Amino acid sequence: MNRDDFENLTAWATQQWGQAKLGDARRNTRAIRLGSAIAAEPEASLPTQTHAWSELKAAYRLLNEQDVTHLRLSEPHWQATRAQAVQPHQQAVLFVQDTSELDFSAHRATKGLGHIGDTKGRGFLLHSCLAISPQAENPEVFGLVAQQVWTRQQVYKGKETRTQRRHRRSECDVWAEIVEAIGPAPSPNSGTIWVSVGDRGSDVFSYLRRSRALGWHCLVRICQDRSIQTTTGESGKLKQWARTLLPQAQKALVLRGRDGLPKRTVQLQVAWAQVSLSPPRHGPEHKQSTVTGWVIRCWEASPRTDALEWILFSTVPVDQTQSALAQVD
Repeated sequence: MNRDDFENLTAWATQQWGQAKLGDARRNTRAIRLGSAIAAEPEASLPTQTHAWSELKAAYRLLNEQDVTHLRLSEPHWQATRAQAVQPHQQAVLFVQDTSELDFSAHRATKGLGHIGDTKGRGFLLHSCLAISPQAENPEVFGLVAQQVWTRQQVYKGKETRTQRRHRRSECDVWAEIVEAIGPAPSPNSGTIWVSVGDRGSDVFSYLRRSRALGWHCLVRICQDRSIQTTTGESGKLKQWARTLLPQAQKALVLRGRDGLPKRTVQLQVAWAQVSLSPPRHGPEHKQSTVTGWVIRCWEASPRTDALEWILFSTVPVDQTQSALAQVD
């Protein structure tokens, strides 16, 4: 590493942890030193990153301090990233959420772990939200805006009553909790929209409702075949209705190879229409109002058994082909 790279990393690390509330200024100095070392070799192990036994022991001492928590180390970066996301030149910022499993099953003596996977593994669940500016030619990653770590300490196998199940916190709540931790979206007059993006795990009615209440938009891949109301007043089921929509555009997509199959080019049909999602018939959300948005279906018109199909729901208006294809991307 040359001197300029070292100085740039140090300046970045100082911005991240120089003002972190770690209980002692010496810990901030050590955090800056450790952070720049990790950033210089992000794929290496901690012993390799620190380069010396004394530095490694100092890192372990720092991370073992009660005041040096995940929240206190992360929050300065989250706040800096959120500040970038409200800059007036941003037309749209994507907040991409997902959950990772941190597997510590081999660490049998470690306490505080919870169930993961099929409940036989042990570890943590880490839900992260990454802010991205989706510029067409050069998307820019701002950084993390929020993270939540938790453990499953109990496996539920029908031992709860329906009332107990309705009122306990669900893991699905994490999607809305992340949005609420970040805070309200910028005013519509600012010209910037915030869009929370998630996979099928984010198809949660309360998440959509709570996000919209804070001025956010959502783009999710549909999992639940929800009850809907169309603009013509008809009722039905979301997936069945989406599959009746006629194609309005086409898009070529190159699928990467997987499971021993080569990559291939797919010609997708794309259709979209406005729709309102009805609240669940049971549970704490059943008295809520509908959530209005647009369904976007893209599919491969092919007899293949592995023919591609995505059904998306978006609260970002789809008023023309360009906006539909942008959301498919």
